[in-house]
Amino acid sequence: MNKMIDVCLNAALIQLMAAAQARRDICYFTFRNSQFVDDLHEIHKFIRDVQLSVGLYHQTLLEGTQRLQTIPGRTGSKQSEKIPGG
Repeated sequence: MNKMIDVCLNAALIQLMAAAQARRDICYFTFRNSQFVDDLHEIHKFIRDVQLSVGLYHQTLLEGTQRLQTIPGRTGSKQSEKIPGG
């Protein structure tokens, strides 16, 4: 997957979850990007197969973000910040 498709898929996943929470349909214009279509279809199928809830998805996002923030040397991580007087 290229980086642009990754970004689009992340946005699409958030939109899918928001639409599910609001009990609304959603329509995507993929502009003939077959890779995006295939990846989005695969993600949607997985979500339905495992019956991923919006709440569990949100909790997983928060946990993942917290884990990323603890990676040593990562910009913006707690461990990479300088300690005053240190």
